[in-house]
Amino acid sequence: MRIFLLSYFKSFYKEAWSFKLFLQMLFLAIFFFALNQAFSIKKEYVSYIEMGGLKYLKVWLFFFIPMFFTLLLLHKHQTIPQFKKVLQQVLIVSLCYTLAVSYRGFYEFIPENLTRGRAYTAEMFLSSVTRSLLLIGPTLLILKWKIPKSSWGLKFSKKGWSIYLSLGLLVIAMAWLASQNAAFTNFYPMYKARLSGDWLGLGMESRIYIWEGIYAFNFYAVEFFFRGFMVFFLAQYLGSRGIWIMAMMYFTIHFSKPEAEAISSYFGGLFLGILSFYSKSIYGGVFLHIALALSVDFFCLMLRV
Repeated sequence: MRIFLLSYFKSFYKEAWSFKLFLQMLFLAIFFFALNQAFSIKKEYVSYIEMGGLKYLKVWLFFFIPMFFTLLLLHKHQTIPQFKKVLQQVLIVSLCYTLAVSYRGFYEFIPENLTRGRAYTAEMFLSSVTRSLLLIGPTLLILKWKIPKSSWGLKFSKKGWSIYLSLGLLVIAMAWLASQNAAFTNFYPMYKARLSGDWLGLGMESRIYIWEGIYAFNFYAVEFFFRGFMVFFLAQYLGSRGIWIMAMMYFTIHFSKPEAEAISSYFGGLFLGILSFYSKSIYGGVFLHIALALSVDFFCLMLRV
């Protein structure tokens, strides 16, 4: 598998890489990150909770603009004959993600008379499940319409899992190191069990286990959207070059996370995108992402006990 893994990166290097392009992409990523940090754009102006049409517009622009400039850089580096069609794909991708993270229809299922703690639990559980389903549902329809099922990245193979298990140990070690940073222990776990209430009669321990299951499913949905839908949808006209656009959007969704996580997410997006594209499977990335996320939660929880 090490040979296959190396071949993936060699192929990407030949097809979609140049040092000049990498520097330009890195500069663009740093520019948008610095802009967000300087003006707190995501925190102050891009609210997933705010209601109304303006909310959707702001969220969509927040994701679309960095992707658009990434597309322009790719076009400048090497002319894209189907530029308008790729631009349409970028519009579709950003609209799909905007819908998934902004939709708040689940509030109708939360009784108004719940205590603050119970309402918090209901909101966290329902929002995560809704977001996951919306990341998968509409994109499956688009894939079915546009791309043969064999090219969705959903192929599972036992081949190469020894290296994924080894990488899993590495990400668990990275999770432990991250948990030593106060920025991570203050942010994770995202579900604050001590602030929650016994919604549906669930005790605290049960709520934590259920949340981690929902959380894992959310990362399956994230991998399906970014390394499945985005990578193979954009590959129609861009091939492996579409990974650059996916990595930029993946980077932007981490702007509100701890800085170390946000910065590393760009390189993580490239790495997982390359694995998915050349292996034709998202499942290695699903395993690594879930292992990292649950390990960070576990270590941060242990430090609070």
